[in-house]
Amino acid sequence: MIWLASLTLLLTAIVAIEIFIGNRSACALRDVSPDAPPPFPRVSIIVAARNEQRNIREVLQSLLNLRYPSYEVIVVDDRSEDATGAILDEMTGENNLLKVINLETLPPQHYTSSGRASGVLFRVL
Repeated sequence: MIWLASLTLLLTAIVAIEIFIGNRSACALRDVSPDAPPPFPRVSIIVAARNEQRNIREVLQSLLNLRYPSYEVIVVDDRSEDATGAILDEMTGENNLLKVINLETLPPQHYTSSGRASGVLFRVL
């Protein structure tokens, strides 16, 4: 029975020492340098739209309210026959993150490879 008490005491002492030493090795927040965070890569979000007058304003407002520091939203209006173009024109005047490309014919290549998007990362919606 004494061996069980000794083993318990020994394990408790080891855990106490580990906690004491472990707390000593953790950095306090006051010791951390307030250096600037690493730069964020530029992101281009490309939205394809055709006859989206019911949804386009809400979708773009959501994208334009992102808290990411370096991005652009490119909307490709694919020959819409409703008020999508007018809504895009209105929103483009209100926000400099938004760019609109109006298609009259189908392009031979994607806009991510044509040089129109300036982001390092692309997300096509």
